[in-house]
Order: sequence, then C-alpha cells, then structure tokens
Amino acid sequence: MEYVLENPFLLLLLVVLAVYYIFFRLMPYIKRMRNPKEGEEGFVQLTVNPSSTLSTEEYKKIAIGAIYSEMQEAYINSLSTGLDDEMIRMITQDWWGIYNRETALEILNYLKDKGFNYYFPSVYKAFLSGSTREQEKILLEGLTPQGRLTEKEKEVYKKDLQKALSQVSNLQNSYNELKEEEIINSKEDIQFYGVLGWDYGRLSYLSRICFDANYLTEKEAWNYIDEAYFAAQEHFTSWDDFAKSYVIGRAAWSGVEEMGSIAHNLLNNPESPWVKISW
Repeated sequence: MEYVLENPFLLLLLVVLAVYYIFFRLMPYIKRMRNPKEGEEGFVQLTVNPSSTLSTEEYKKIAIGAIYSEMQEAYINSLSTGLDDEMIRMITQDWWGIYNRETALEILNYLKDKGFNYYFPSVYKAFLSGSTREQEKILLEGLTPQGRLTEKEKEVYKKDLQKALSQVSNLQNSYNELKEEEIINSKEDIQFYGVLGWDYGRLSYLSRICFDANYLTEKEAWNYIDEAYFAAQEHFTSWDDFAKSYVIGRAAWSGVEEMGSIAHNLLNNPESPWVKISW
C-alpha cells in the first residue's frame, strides 16, 4: 500500500480504474434498480419486447426467470434479454465468473444439478438452531462427504461449508423482512417453500444471458430453460409458491432487498405473464 501511495502514476491509474468501474459498470445497474417505470393502475411497467414472436407456451417457460429479468429491466417475453453488451459482460464476467462457453456450461449445470437446494436441508436445520457452534455441527454432519477425498474434493467441500454458513446467517438476518414482505408467516414456511424457485429462476434467466453472450446456441438455451420450467412445474403448484421460494433463496444468498416488491408486481400486474398465463 505504501508503494502505491508513493508512486503517483500507479495511484492515478487506480483512481481512473475505480472511476471507470463505478460510472460505466455499476451506475447503469444502479439506475435500473432505482428508476422503476410506473404503469397503469399503479403497477410497475414490465419490460417487454414489442417484436416478440414467442408462443404462449414459450412465454410461460421464459417467465420462470421473470423476477431476475425484471430486476435488471431485461425483456420478459423473448429469448434475447435486450440488454446491452456492457451489461451482459458485467453479469457474466463480474457476477458469475463466466468468460467462455466452458465456464457458462459449468455454471448452468451447477444451477441445474446442485444450486442452493443442495445445501438447503442442512441450512434449514442449522437456521433453527440457536448457537453458532450447533449450526456448524449440523452443517458438518449434513455436508461431510463419505470416504477419502482428493485435494480438489476437499476444496469443494470447504467452499460448500462456507456457502452453507453464509446462507444460514443471511436467512437469520432476513427472517423479519421475509415476514414483513408477507413472503412467509413462520419459520416452517421456509421449509415448505424451499429454495428451488431461486435455482430454477436463475437457471432460466442466466441461460438467456449466455445465449446473448454467444456462449450457447438457441437450442442449448431452450434446453436449459426447459430444464428449469419442467422442474418448477413438477415441484410447485402456483406462481405464488414459486415466487416465495425464489425470494427465500434470494434472502439466503444476500437478503430480500427489492425482490418482494418485484414478485408482488408480477403476481398482480394485469400485464404480467404470471397473471395472464395460469401455472
């Protein structure tokens, strides 16, 4: 740090990079979050592609990722999200660590096969526990793999424990807000709705982002969207249950924030696919 302060050129370079990141990478995203578009009847106007040619069934499948889409003002009714290249790069590279086709497939398969649901049984048990020590014990017992581990498997295991501990903490910190937003009425509701909605919603939306980034073909993107859609159809019985599961998963990741209001708009806005198309 002292070397940086003593080197004017390096210090200037760091300042320029910081300004670039704030104004050209973060500000577009923040602007999306803070300027909702007011539509008819007081509902927030949805972001739709006027040139969409999706069938009703395809629109319904895309709608599994509607909360994520609305959060970033992406189209909710077409395979392409309509986001500009800068935003797509920020989502793929900065947020998801996706830089090419290989890493795209790795992340999408993680969401499809593992996601937050892998941790949820142990996370929920730990969430009900009162002490940090007991929580760690529950997570160790629930997530400890059997048999001898390779070094790579040990690293994955350590990361899994860290993720699980973070999810427990975030759920505890978000519990009152989940109740205030009327997502849940009790701790038991967290178990009832689970977090699969969060996994499926992200899988659906991120598939479209990866298609826009040219990491997936159109057919491959639809295959992942289908995976999310049919799994959600099998697990949930209504858009309302699905939405609550998504928000609970978001709370376990990093708090509720605006997710409750986005879900409410999608569940009640007459123009929403969640209103127009039955579950």
